[in-house]
Amino acid sequence: MININLLPWREKKIEIENRKFVFSAIVVSLIVAVLMLLYSFLFRGILIKENQDYNYLKKEIYALEGSITKIKDLDAQREGIFARKEIIRELQYIRTLIPEIFDNLAEILPANILIENLKMEGFTLKMSGVGLGNQDVSLLMNKINELHWVQKASLTEIKHRVIESQQDAKADLLTSAGINLDVPGSVFFMVHIDVREFNKARD
Repeated sequence: MININLLPWREKKIEIENRKFVFSAIVVSLIVAVLMLLYSFLFRGILIKENQDYNYLKKEIYALEGSITKIKDLDAQREGIFARKEIIRELQYIRTLIPEIFDNLAEILPANILIENLKMEGFTLKMSGVGLGNQDVSLLMNKINELHWVQKASLTEIKHRVIESQQDAKADLLTSAGINLDVPGSVFFMVHIDVREFNKARD
């Protein structure tokens, strides 16, 4: 019977298998390393691209905000110009209307009424005076409300005059004008007249 020693063959086979395993492990490690390196480069590229896009969008947003601010400033300037133009037009309207106001008041003023004070504040005409009685003031108010430039007329105060003496300055003025207010029932009145504004007057 022949005896064959297989130990050297087995050792050689084991050594070959170990070499194959080590080689396979090295190959796998290299592949994993290459894949990780590629992934790192790819991820870094994506991150750089996103940062570039973010910075670009940020820059565009800043530019857009600057443009919006400029537009708002221009709108404010335009509104200011329009407001100034409107004020100028209103002042011109009031300036041309004042002579007509005086003419109309002179025409409609009842004989027993004397205007003592007349003042224009914006679009409000403030007027005060004296009259023989309530009926004269009422007649004046009716005539004022019929004027085309009057938007609203309000009688803010009316009260009986107190005559202290025959030398009262107002009584002297009215007497010289042919009106004797040194009688019972004479009244002092105040009227606020809202003048129709420029835009409404055009309508």
